[in-house]
Amino acid sequence: MKAEKSFLARATSKYRSVFARRKAAAISAVIFGAAVSGTAAVRGVSVAPPALDSCGDALCVIAFGDSLMASSDLPPDDGFTRGLEKKLLADGYRVRVINASVAGDTSAHGLERLDAAVGAHADLAIVEFGANDLLKGVEMSVLHQNLGKIVARFQAEGVRVLLAGFHVIDAPMIPHYLELNAVYPEVAAESGVELHPNFVRGMTGEHGPLPSCMGVTNHPTALGVAKIVEDVAPFVERELRLVKRARNDPARLSTAPAPQE
Repeated sequence: MKAEKSFLARATSKYRSVFARRKAAAISAVIFGAAVSGTAAVRGVSVAPPALDSCGDALCVIAFGDSLMASSDLPPDDGFTRGLEKKLLADGYRVRVINASVAGDTSAHGLERLDAAVGAHADLAIVEFGANDLLKGVEMSVLHQNLGKIVARFQAEGVRVLLAGFHVIDAPMIPHYLELNAVYPEVAAESGVELHPNFVRGMTGEHGPLPSCMGVTNHPTALGVAKIVEDVAPFVERELRLVKRARNDPARLSTAPAPQE
């Protein structure tokens, strides 16, 4: 009897492990537009939020999300926040981009550490959550509520928000995959914030992620991050121009041309 229980325990554990890997691959298919193998990062309670730097007198952008912005499996100079900062500086913006993202975070984790993020006193927050909510089977109504609370809190502190969304494809084995498409435009419309419709679209082609842009960990390579930065930067720059216009502060104005609308 003990041997039978032990066998069942091992078999069940193996089945769950295989299912988890397949589910993670399917999540990557949903987010990136193609099936890729591997596992997705899942945040544990031991993961600490990053220390938030000061922006001084520069314009301040905070990247508040999960591993797609944390870029924890890449050298710092190849990550999203550093890449975006370099792009904005090259375009004439006096700016700092703060990495306040944690690999594996759900929107609920974001709520838990929202006080620290708001405490950075940023001018603009890029809010990017949802992939891990989908992976963990979180109801999309909960994601909707959490994103709404995160956005509202930043707005209450006078911080502009760029909401980074995702666009899903057909993935019937993943619960709620169709609902994810609707969450981001709904939250953006309800809160009156700018929406980037698909955070990873810069690294995807007609049939999914470009092979050189997707790493073995189901996360963007340095090239993938660079393509995301190029796609997201015009949205960020449009928001920063609105920040400067609202403040009417000549010392922080940029001569950077406006991107084509």
